[in-house]
Amino acid sequence: MNKILTLLWCCAALLLASCDSGNIHEEMATTTREGLTVRMTGRLRGAESWSDRYQVVLAAFADGSDYTLVQKEIPSQLIDGDSVNLVLSGVPSEANRVQLCVVDRVRERVATFSDLKLTPKMFERTRDTLRFDVGRSNVGMYAVVEDHLFDNLCSKCHGTNGHAAAGMDLRKGHAYAATVGVASRLNPEAQRIVPGQADNSWLVRVLTEGNEGLTHYKDHTLILNNERDSKYFTLLKDWINAGAKP
Repeated sequence: MNKILTLLWCCAALLLASCDSGNIHEEMATTTREGLTVRMTGRLRGAESWSDRYQVVLAAFADGSDYTLVQKEIPSQLIDGDSVNLVLSGVPSEANRVQLCVVDRVRERVATFSDLKLTPKMFERTRDTLRFDVGRSNVGMYAVVEDHLFDNLCSKCHGTNGHAAAGMDLRKGHAYAATVGVASRLNPEAQRIVPGQADNSWLVRVLTEGNEGLTHYKDHTLILNNERDSKYFTLLKDWINAGAKP
């Protein structure tokens, strides 16, 4: 009789175990992340230069939006010129591009380093991993300041066609030497950029609303104080306060 009871108890235990196993597999299946998977490779440098207000990420965006749908941070300690192999999964169907970019604390895109355009056909084969090779990229903080602010917005008057207003050449490759630790021509007692001190930097003062009378051109305060470019003014000040490193 004892043998029969023991046998019945073992059978019941096996049935319970198989039921538990079924529930676990079902839960695992429902938590599997859907969407595209993108594998980015490349050699990056400069990510360690960003302050904690920003992140260098691999991220997906919907058309017309500057805010990430999904993102994955690129660890700065792993990419100091070394090769990077990073996977972003769960890219939703509303995304139309994946980018290597920098975002701020609210996940708004500040600048893009490399771009991969997505097509509807790519979402028909979500089991495949898309390859995204970004090559060699400088993702440093100053690289964005130089490209998007100095060269793109300022060099038209400061350096292009051989003319540098106030003797300040803000073209790419020249801007750093013309600003950091350099005295202003209009106010020799002030430096154009004082590392670590944005509020004491002459360039920041000239670009700040309410200071229209500091230079001969009163429109300087309009350059960055608008919805499209205000993030670059914030970036400039953050870069200076972080030490204004090249």
